[in-house]
Amino acid sequence: MTLLIFIFLLCLSNIASAQLSGSIGIGEEATNNVQSLDTTAPDHLLMPAFQLNYDWGLSGVSKLSFSGGYAPSFYAVNPGLSFNETIIGTTGLFYLSNQDAIAAEADAKVVGGEINSRHSSHFTEGGYDPMNQLMNPFWVGRPLPIEFRPNNQTKTDDPTSASDSIVDLAVSALYTLSGQLDSTDISSQGISKAQVSQYEDLRDSISDVLSSVADILDSTGYSESVLEIVIPELIQLRSPMARLMPQTKQSNSDPKLLESAISLLKQAKPQADFLPSAPMPIGPSIQSATDSNAPPLKKPQAVVTNIFHQAPKQETIAPTITLISSSTRLRQFGYSDVFVREDADDSGATTLATSLTIPVSFSTHTGISYTPSDTLLFGGNYGGDPNDSRIFSFGAGIEGLPSANFSIRGSYDYTRTVYAFDSAYTNTENRICLIPRIAVTNSFVLFPEASFGIRNYLDPIHIIDTITRVVAGKKDTTTRKYTAGSIFTQFSFGLGGAGFLGGRWVVGALIAFNQNPNLRAYISTAAFQQVRTKSNPLKTVRPAVQIADDEYTYNLGRYSLFSNARIFLDIDLGTDFSYEHRLYGSAIGPKGYVLPGGQGRTEDCRFLNVSLSKLFPFDDNLAGVFNSLLLECLVAYSDVSASDPFYSYNGTNLTLTANLNF
Repeated sequence: MTLLIFIFLLCLSNIASAQLSGSIGIGEEATNNVQSLDTTAPDHLLMPAFQLNYDWGLSGVSKLSFSGGYAPSFYAVNPGLSFNETIIGTTGLFYLSNQDAIAAEADAKVVGGEINSRHSSHFTEGGYDPMNQLMNPFWVGRPLPIEFRPNNQTKTDDPTSASDSIVDLAVSALYTLSGQLDSTDISSQGISKAQVSQYEDLRDSISDVLSSVADILDSTGYSESVLEIVIPELIQLRSPMARLMPQTKQSNSDPKLLESAISLLKQAKPQADFLPSAPMPIGPSIQSATDSNAPPLKKPQAVVTNIFHQAPKQETIAPTITLISSSTRLRQFGYSDVFVREDADDSGATTLATSLTIPVSFSTHTGISYTPSDTLLFGGNYGGDPNDSRIFSFGAGIEGLPSANFSIRGSYDYTRTVYAFDSAYTNTENRICLIPRIAVTNSFVLFPEASFGIRNYLDPIHIIDTITRVVAGKKDTTTRKYTAGSIFTQFSFGLGGAGFLGGRWVVGALIAFNQNPNLRAYISTAAFQQVRTKSNPLKTVRPAVQIADDEYTYNLGRYSLFSNARIFLDIDLGTDFSYEHRLYGSAIGPKGYVLPGGQGRTEDCRFLNVSLSKLFPFDDNLAGVFNSLLLECLVAYSDVSASDPFYSYNGTNLTLTANLNF
């Protein structure tokens, strides 16, 4: 909360050099197995969520991004599972190359000091980004049809005077259309705020070129040299005008005025040139503000920058490799980590720049209404919710794109996780990761991964095993003590591929492996054993069965298919299916014994996710604040078959969410 107040104060004092955004939302989940165990535990969850982001441009090549989020989850049937989740953090972004060009781009932004990261963001793990939406191709703006008609009644016997009158009509048409464009608003229907800004730049640039051409014709006359330049340049405005008009609100802008002006100038007789006039640039250069969190215009082409045969500047689309997340490990990679071609960013100075990111975050998971009667939900006696945790993390990542066909990202991450009521899982982890992206063809990308992790469990479990035997009519009790290992290592590696089919569909597959040379015992079934920890040596407890996905307790082989498609009405359909084979190892004590509760097992897991989502932009901000509404429906199915039937389960979750973005 303190950080959120700090962010708010920064907004007030630095509003000209920063950007504030966020969302508020509500979600509801219905599940037939909320615990993901071999039991039927249906529940209904209510999940409100609040998020606030603040971008502070430190310079033209660096910025800080502050973020804060609050997301409670309320369980209706099992209220003891309800919890609050809070996260605060900041990420520094520093560009290490192309600094002069990037600084120039930043100076051109509407919001001073704003710089943009690439589409494949370093800031977040893969997830649904509401700004990764394309304009709605089914909506077509219809400006009011107001024609410009020259006065055909005007007649004169003087050819020069008649030609001048025709040129005057053309000049009038150009000035009229320029003025109409200046008063024309861009509709935000089906497009993002960044695209609205791009279309506004396009509109203003066309208007400037039109008025500049009219100024030259009005001041210097219509000579042969001007004829050779003006008409071709006006013709080149047809394509930008055709792209612009469907995105305008109802207005009196009439693109037929451009055709009328071209036709009139072709009819007029130019004056002979005795001295060639010196070139004079008349129009501003079109450099549309780009936003890596927003998609570009369809097939963008820059407007002519001047009327003296300078080749039009083409806006290039960012390489295909930027459409695949560069920060999500393959053991978690899914449909939300790939984007369709229509989401490709405009390629700017930042696209091929080497960047350094330094994220720092702190999150908490706190039970809301834990009572002693809720201990049955967690399989043991505890002083509180064993899922309660505090996680602190920081790291650094360097990514570069030496070419449009290759990128590579190296990162280091440190995480410290503390479980207040289940300290056996308290740990620190250090991980080094290397993730390249390789464009084999224009439509197919490979993305291998290699990483190495070390996890240290700070409060290892001590198991007391008591054996009573009768010897010569007397009881003989033997007590054996075991201490679980504390330091474990892991090698992760794999390979994925994604094919881009047209502009609205991407499909792919991947294979990933985790190999742990020294597997940690999965001891949550240490039933009837006395388990003690250093932090709580006097109380007999059991590790919680809820903490079930400790990746250092099993070797993993994951095989996955994924797809992301933009279907009719610009609805996004995301799907992924994964098969996982998990091999849990046995924990061996100092003398070769298998530790009680540490017996190995195998699991065959099948996971299916299907998501439908749709972004509804608002023409005018709702309540003066919100610019769009994002709706999503997610169905998640899991089926786990284990060699130990205790661990077999299946479950289906249906989640509906709605988020208002600002």
